[in-house]
Amino acid sequence: MALLKLTQNQFFGSKAYLPERMTPGATYIDIDNNDIYIYDISGFPIKFGTSADITSIVGAIGTKVEYNNQLSDGNFKFEGDAPTSHSHTVSDITDLPLPIRSYVDSTGNGIVGEQNNINLIYNVSQSSYLSGSLIVFVSGFPLVKGHGLTETIPASGQFRLDIAPESFEIIISTYSK
Repeated sequence: MALLKLTQNQFFGSKAYLPERMTPGATYIDIDNNDIYIYDISGFPIKFGTSADITSIVGAIGTKVEYNNQLSDGNFKFEGDAPTSHSHTVSDITDLPLPIRSYVDSTGNGIVGEQNNINLIYNVSQSSYLSGSLIVFVSGFPLVKGHGLTETIPASGQFRLDIAPESFEIIISTYSK
């Protein structure tokens, strides 16, 4: 079964169609395994659990430990819990990641490439993007790596659409770099 949309930012389908990136907060239900994925602030999927996990705690009464024991994996973060602490000092941390910035381009405002029902190759305005971060919407339909688009050369900002857009279609791309 292909990816199907339920309502705004709620999707279901086979795990094979699980998008690599979606709008933060979007949900995807894998109908093969009853797994539920929620997309984090960066748009990456995080397996939340299974529908069995969710239904098993409905109406449960007990302590935090008892709730957590009803999950197949992971723990709940309860309101009022102390944040996780680490024993490292700042001087011990040497591999701090560079900040990641997100960008949005659109037809006539950043996307480079002739839109003529023939051309398949386009470029983002920032000259590069992180592989796996690119989502292109053609007239509102989302395309991701392996599903409607190919990330041909992320280091130079180039991508290839599987189907050439008509001249009247609106193209919007979101990506990180």
